[in-house]
Amino acid sequence: MPYPRHICTSDSTKIKIQACGSQPSLEANQVSHVRRQTYLADNRRWILKMTDSTNMLAVVWQRLRKVQPFADLSDDRFQSVLGGGMIRTFTDGHILVHQGDPPSHMFFVLEGQLRTLLSNEDGREVTLRLLDPGVSCMGTVLFMGGLSPVTVETVGEVRVFQLPGHFVKNLVLQHPPFANSMLGIIAANYRGAIQQIDTVTLRTPLQRIGHYLLVEHILNGSDDLMFELRFKKSLIASHLGMTPETLSRAFRKMQQYGITIDGQTVRLKDAFALCHFCDLDTKECCPFRGSKDCLICEI
Repeated sequence: MPYPRHICTSDSTKIKIQACGSQPSLEANQVSHVRRQTYLADNRRWILKMTDSTNMLAVVWQRLRKVQPFADLSDDRFQSVLGGGMIRTFTDGHILVHQGDPPSHMFFVLEGQLRTLLSNEDGREVTLRLLDPGVSCMGTVLFMGGLSPVTVETVGEVRVFQLPGHFVKNLVLQHPPFANSMLGIIAANYRGAIQQIDTVTLRTPLQRIGHYLLVEHILNGSDDLMFELRFKKSLIASHLGMTPETLSRAFRKMQQYGITIDGQTVRLKDAFALCHFCDLDTKECCPFRGSKDCLICEI
């Protein structure tokens, strides 16, 4: 069996993702602390060279292979995508992109969380998006032209896979399924921006937090009457265009609907407690849509 050739590297974690080819050369000081592990995926053998301090075996494949814009790519094409990118790890509060910078990369969250935000000269800011593993950002900005209108910041320690902008644009030109997936991402971001404007400008604080909790409840499967908030309350407040104090008051008012928030834990009296805050967009992703079980969300 031929030794792997290097196709993707991380300057922060020293991870090297490799596919079949000629044997790579290693410096003497690397050999002592590098180990080889094997990962089988879709009948392909992937060999990852990793430092002992890293536990990233299979994360790249698991996080990226099934999400857009990669889900419709062939294995060979996906392998070439890995070869064009880099895995990097950042600490809490690191700025990946400054508002006003020329966009250079598209980022995919492997572990941890990111947020995109707007700020002004007075230091006031609003969080536009909160991103979990499997979600991407800056894809839309790459095709807007001009400078980035947003800042991208890490929330806690974050590991990302980043693709250069020119690589993404070439894939769009050369591979129609990838281009179609990118259009889907751009459309989803546009829809999200409209929803954000609606949330911040047309809804009361109670309506904002109620709708946010409803979406979180749906994302958690809708069957559990207890779930954990994925983001810190300060970030949720910024995302919803309110102060932390206003958020706390809105949380207390949720008790009248049978909803209690204790720390990061949300408890519901029943599965329909948040249906008061449903709207047309949320209805589309609700598992009870079109069923007789939901008597409140007849929008």
